[in-house]
Amino acid sequence: MVRSEVAVWSLEEVGSVDDLRPVMESLGSVASIRAPTDELMGATVEALLSQETRRPILQDLDVWPGVVAAIWARLWPAARRSFSARVAISPPQGGESVSPPWLFGVPPTRALQWSEHPPIKIAAGAPPLSRAAKWFMGSEDPVFSEVLSGCTLTKEFGLLRQVARAADRVDTLREFPSVRHALDLLRTVVVLAPTPDAAQTVKREALVQLEVGLADASREDVLSSSNLDLDKLPVGTPLPDGVAAWTLRRAPALRTEDAKEFLDRLAPGRACEWWQRSVSQSLRHHFAAPTPQMATTLLHWLGQPSLTVCLQALLPATDAVEQCIVDASESESMARSELVHVRAQAIERNWPLLHAWAVLMLEPPEAAIRAQLDVFASLAGLSFLCERLPGDVVVSGAVAKPEPQMLTLAARRTRREPGLLDPIDATQSAWRGLWTAHVVEGGVRWPSGRKRDELGRALIDAALAGDEATQLILELATDLPEIALDHPQRPLLWDALSVPGRDALLPLVASALISRCEEGRSFQEVERPLAGAVLKSVRQHARCSARVLATLLSWDVSLDEAEMIIQIRDLACPEWAPVAESVGRSVLRRGWRRAAEELRQRSWSCSDLLVAAESCRELLSQWHQFELSCRSGRTPVGPDDIFTKRVADLGSSLAPDGLEDLWERAGGKRKKLNRHGSPDVRWREAATLAHEGALDKGLMALVQELLLDFPHNLDLKEVKRLITTKTPPRGGGAQ
Repeated sequence: MVRSEVAVWSLEEVGSVDDLRPVMESLGSVASIRAPTDELMGATVEALLSQETRRPILQDLDVWPGVVAAIWARLWPAARRSFSARVAISPPQGGESVSPPWLFGVPPTRALQWSEHPPIKIAAGAPPLSRAAKWFMGSEDPVFSEVLSGCTLTKEFGLLRQVARAADRVDTLREFPSVRHALDLLRTVVVLAPTPDAAQTVKREALVQLEVGLADASREDVLSSSNLDLDKLPVGTPLPDGVAAWTLRRAPALRTEDAKEFLDRLAPGRACEWWQRSVSQSLRHHFAAPTPQMATTLLHWLGQPSLTVCLQALLPATDAVEQCIVDASESESMARSELVHVRAQAIERNWPLLHAWAVLMLEPPEAAIRAQLDVFASLAGLSFLCERLPGDVVVSGAVAKPEPQMLTLAARRTRREPGLLDPIDATQSAWRGLWTAHVVEGGVRWPSGRKRDELGRALIDAALAGDEATQLILELATDLPEIALDHPQRPLLWDALSVPGRDALLPLVASALISRCEEGRSFQEVERPLAGAVLKSVRQHARCSARVLATLLSWDVSLDEAEMIIQIRDLACPEWAPVAESVGRSVLRRGWRRAAEELRQRSWSCSDLLVAAESCRELLSQWHQFELSCRSGRTPVGPDDIFTKRVADLGSSLAPDGLEDLWERAGGKRKKLNRHGSPDVRWREAATLAHEGALDKGLMALVQELLLDFPHNLDLKEVKRLITTKTPPRGGGAQ
């Protein structure tokens, strides 16, 4: 039977036991425990600090108690509570223990059975002890102690390796201050001191360096900061501001491949929230109003499928942002695969301008417009294309797809480059649409490379065919009258035109016709709308030429006799010669007696009108017909008493109550006059008496006396002349 003696402490108490030697000496009944050499202790500590899966073995059982006691003396309470060392003959069987000892004591004779466990031995030429091992063995290391003092001391012996790593990084930071070294230190310290208040001195030393240099750090350093947990750092850490400042300064210059790694960290779970928030806020600031450099960078980022999700969350799909990116794209070249994705993003964001740029880069010129219209019909994207594509491509695209916006954009090009309209085919509706838009935009009215008459006839033909280019006719109306006037189907034109087209063109054609009439060209009966327009024009101008008047009189228009009389009075004599006879015939045809009388009267001062008066003599009184015969040099035909009757009529009209005085002044006796009867009867009897010799000068005596009272009466002068000459001089007139 074997008797064993043990010493037992509770876990709560054992951590405060600093020295096991007295108890071990008592249990072993020895005066003192043999202390291990420094070399052996160094090898043991290094073995414990190693990361081997199999636990190390110590084969010198004589020094075993001393090694255990020495290790225990340097352990901290939490580690003491988990420390375990065991003497064993054979290795554990059936797999590793859930809580294996830190090391085994093994008899040397059993060493072969422990071949899979690393032995603790002193080797010649072994490397120097690690920093953690030196400190554990009692070497002075203020930095190590400083770090350790701020740490949360766990039960793991491997904690010393981490403390040593942190101490190394403190030394490196102090000797070579840099963002990279500060981040390395923080990353190590927060594992050892995971609460904000722990290891504050060391943490703040690193944070000071980050506050100074993070905004100018490398991309790799900023990326490496993305996994630092702010909850483990002191309050007021400058990390968020530093990352935000770095992003503001460096994001516009990030290459696409660098941006991918950087923006990938913004995906959920890829970085700490504070880092994602700082970067996102800075990027949103940039993206809201991109600088030219940022806009160029964004263009390339939009070409990367891997960045799509990130940009959807950060990049606003506004017109202003789109414009900035498009402005920056002018001098950029991209791979086709990138352009394809840019185009897809433009569609997704409803950006017609960027889509137009991508289409311009991707498609042949002839297909670019169609590719744009297949997705966007807005003016903006089409305008972008139409300003950059070859002019002939723009024109052909507008003709092929004569939509209003496309025609407008093509017209803006033709306005600057009029030669683009030279291939125009005005017989086609699409070409006429482009021509219309071109003129509306202020372009030259007529393509210089084509004959104006040919184009004008095509416009008229289109209207006659029911496909009127109304706006174009309105714009070109002043250039079309001659063409319309000569068109063989002109009579059908006025019904074919729209009301605005007819209202614009008809008055101008009427004016052209009037001009031709004034040049001596004759027009037979014209269509009623045109005749009416000519008459309206004459009325608006209050007078017309004799040629125009003669033309109007020959047509079936509602010209009023009073209007005719005004024209007879106003027109100058030289105008009448070519048309006098025609005018007279028209007056006769219309039965205008007052107009015929006006022609007769005017013929005294304008001999050219004598022909007109002769042409309508049937409408005149017998006396005036007799007078015309006399003036025309023809044998007058009339009753024998025609002069007597004429003088009597004039006398009774001019001086109904003055016969006696006039008779007496003419040398007659009052007693010969009948004192009774009407003025007409009495004047007829007096004229007959004068004609039969009652007055020495006959009828002339009465005429002369009447002229004394009415010196300006043309009828009296006319009678006097005829009585005197019977054949008055042609072309003359009473004065």
